[in-house]
Amino acid sequence: MDWLAIFDDPKRLGLMILIALGAIIAGKMVYNVWPKHQNPTFWGAATAMLIVAALAYFGISEAAIVVWIFIALAVVYAAAALVL
Repeated sequence: MDWLAIFDDPKRLGLMILIALGAIIAGKMVYNVWPKHQNPTFWGAATAMLIVAALAYFGISEAAIVVWIFIALAVVYAAAALVL
């Protein structure tokens, strides 16, 4: 099976987008509420990742793909932070 074949089904792609957007919105809400002296960036990102990881743990395969996309984005951001 081709790795990019997971993006061929519009229903799966839509579910991945909804999962990612819901997790990002929840993470942003935690970021806005968390006290600024207690590292809200970490806790917002941890909340988003926890939501997606919990969905993947409970058997939603699209959430597992979103976990890998979040990890890939973190690697890209870390590389950009080292380079720039």
